[in-house]
Amino acid sequence: MDNNFIEQLLRSQDLKDEAAAKSIQVDKPVPLTLDLGHLSASDSNILDIKAIKACPEESLKQLVRDNTQVLMNHVFQLETERDEGSLLVKLPSKRTLLPRSQVIPKPKEPTKWEAFAQRKGIVKKTRETKVWDDEAQVWRPRFGFRSKQNQEREWLVEAKGEDDPSQAFAKKGMDRKERVAKNEYSRLKNIAKSAGKRMANNQDSVVPAVEAVAKIRPEKKDFDKAALLAKSSTASLGKFQPQARNEKMVKTGKKQQFESNEANVKQEKDKNLKLFQEVMTTKPKLNVKKAVVNEQMAEQKFNQENPSKKPKFPGKHKAGGRQNRKK
Repeated sequence: MDNNFIEQLLRSQDLKDEAAAKSIQVDKPVPLTLDLGHLSASDSNILDIKAIKACPEESLKQLVRDNTQVLMNHVFQLETERDEGSLLVKLPSKRTLLPRSQVIPKPKEPTKWEAFAQRKGIVKKTRETKVWDDEAQVWRPRFGFRSKQNQEREWLVEAKGEDDPSQAFAKKGMDRKERVAKNEYSRLKNIAKSAGKRMANNQDSVVPAVEAVAKIRPEKKDFDKAALLAKSSTASLGKFQPQARNEKMVKTGKKQQFESNEANVKQEKDKNLKLFQEVMTTKPKLNVKKAVVNEQMAEQKFNQENPSKKPKFPGKHKAGGRQNRKK
């Protein structure tokens, strides 16, 4: 009895496995459009709307499974090769041209040094960061504080030509400072060139280069202004934005205060009557001195522009006027 039970159990399990295992052969009324270069398949068959509405998830899974199976069947018909125990498939060329979301970037223009190296055939060589120190029998950095150059102290310097031997060490230090200054000048010149500034070939042109660097590097007030604009760009104008660490409050000035639209009618009437009385009772102030000066300037201008004509108001300014004759 036990043997029959075990046989029935194994047979039922085999039937379940056969039902679960699906055939790799998929029949489609309309063949799929395949692009093996992109590993893509396009299905143009009519969908069974009733089956999708009845059981959407299972129907879509079955559709995706069948299309993927058709694609894999065509992929494994291609030429294959083995590499370190892995099976590789050589895909054919792509047939579908996919559009780009952005324009193809233009190649960057070579720098001055890259163009010179290309003309002269100079190839860039990478050097190791550490060098072997024979005396200490250790690896030291090529450059820096603990480099081999800084560990060695020169006790002998060659005096070239007619140089003073006693000033050999000082001259070598001066030459090093000149090289550092020349490199700094070249660096500023490159920055000015990238900023659109043309510099002359002399030491005085370092000043415009420094000015160009100052224009490139923003100041602290520019950062504060940018932070304030970014903070006030929200819908609440930065009212509910958290304050950053070490952020200083920016004074924006006093806001204009507006009275409420729902004011007392009597108060508004009294206010308008008071304003009307001030306008009616107040007399305009007359600046006599300014009026006299303006009249004299107008008269002087008229006399200068019309020298042949009689002057305005001759009785007021000349001794032979009509008013003086009466006196």
